[in-house]
Amino acid sequence: MTDVYKSGSFHADFDAESLEKLHHAWKWIEPEDLAPDGIEHDTHVTIRYEIIGGKFEDIYHDISNYYDALELEVIGIEVFDTPDGDCVHFRVKPTEELLNMRSDIERMMECEPNKHPTYIPHISIAFIKKGMGDYVKQHLEVEYTFPFKITADRVIYSKKDGKRSEIPLKTKAQLATESMMQLLEDFKVPHMAKIIVPKNAKLTDHAIKKHADLLSKNGGKYERHQDGRHIFRVPVIFAKQFYHKLWHTRGINKLKNDPEMSFY
Repeated sequence: MTDVYKSGSFHADFDAESLEKLHHAWKWIEPEDLAPDGIEHDTHVTIRYEIIGGKFEDIYHDISNYYDALELEVIGIEVFDTPDGDCVHFRVKPTEELLNMRSDIERMMECEPNKHPTYIPHISIAFIKKGMGDYVKQHLEVEYTFPFKITADRVIYSKKDGKRSEIPLKTKAQLATESMMQLLEDFKVPHMAKIIVPKNAKLTDHAIKKHADLLSKNGGKYERHQDGRHIFRVPVIFAKQFYHKLWHTRGINKLKNDPEMSFY
C-alpha cells in the first residue's frame, strides 16, 4: 500500500561511505531506550518539505545540470522533542550549495510558507523515549570526532502519494573522470599520460604495489619523486581506466585537489 502525505518533500541521500559513518551510531543505542518509532532507517537530510506542486522536470534539469554532489559537514549531535519521543540527530552545517539548492526548489516549485524562520539541516538517528535523549546524545558523542565530512550523491523528491523520483548528483571522482576523458578526446597525438598525485595522498605500500603492477602489465611505470609526489606514467589508451581506478583508491579519493595530468 502506498503511503499518502499532506505534501511532498526534497531530501538528499548519501553514498555508501557516508552511510557507514552515520549508521555507526545505531550500534550504540540500546533497544530498551527506543521510542515506538525507533531507529530512523531512511537516512537523509531534508532540503525542503511541504511541496504542494510544480514541474519536477524543471527542477530536475536545474539540479542535475548545476549541482555536483553535496560535500557536507556534520558538526555535532543534538536532540529535539517530538510527539513521538526525543529525536536524536546529527546537526549538519548549512553550506552555500545546500542553501542555494533549497532556494532553487522554493523558486521553481510550489511550497507552503516556511513555518520556521531558520533552516536547520539535520539527519535523524533515532527516536528515544522522552527524557532520555540527552543521555543517548552524550553517549554517542564519545563515538565520533566532530566535524566529519559526508557526501550526498542524489536528491530524492518524495511526492504526496509516496512515489519517489531521484536526481543523481555527480561526485568529484565522476567529474574528474569526465574531465580526463575530454582531455583524451582533445589530445590525439600524445601516446602517454603522466598523472602526478600530491605527496599528501596517504597511499599504502600495498596500494602503490597494486598500481605499479597494473601499470607494468599495460606498458606504464610508477615512480616516487624525491619530493614525495607519486608519478604514474600511463599509455593513453589505458589512461581512462587507470585514472578511474586511482580515484577510487583510499588516500586519493579524499584529496581536495585533483591529480595533475599531462601528455607527452
